[in-house]
Amino acid sequence: MSRLENEKLLSLLQEMMGDLIVNHHDFRGLLSVDIHGKDILTLVSCIHQDSRLNFPLLVDVSGVDYLEYDDEACLERFAVIYIFYSIVHDCRIKIRAFVPESDPAIHSIYNEYKGADFTEREVYDMFGIRFIDHPNLKRILMPEDYGSNPLRKDYPLKGLGERSQFPKYNIYNKIEND
Repeated sequence: MSRLENEKLLSLLQEMMGDLIVNHHDFRGLLSVDIHGKDILTLVSCIHQDSRLNFPLLVDVSGVDYLEYDDEACLERFAVIYIFYSIVHDCRIKIRAFVPESDPAIHSIYNEYKGADFTEREVYDMFGIRFIDHPNLKRILMPEDYGSNPLRKDYPLKGLGERSQFPKYNIYNKIEND
């Protein structure tokens, strides 16, 4: 087992992906690569199927809302963050795929990584980012009829009373009636 160094990994990615990699940086040994969301399937199939890279394990999928974040490195308001691990090379890579606020949608990587099923649903539920071609894209944490996305920075905070407004899951009425 040989560790793939970040410089070599970046060199391979740039050779295969060319201009699709918009930005990159190394922080504490983790290589991070920025791309536009429309290019996610190309990059994911590359790191999954190319034997020189060989990243068979999806570690995590999460979302970020960069509202009011003043940094030119942020290409759009939203980003979907993917972390992959290569067992053969003993290294990780973080991919930050930027998604526009006007149409927060990105292709699902479920066909390459079945483990993306629930993590993509969580990002959809909490941030409202749709995953195109996801086999079962529905809310996973909030009620289906909930009208907002709680991890967006513009989410209206109302405190404890907000939970009592869930019509189907009103535990406060159940406790009072028992």
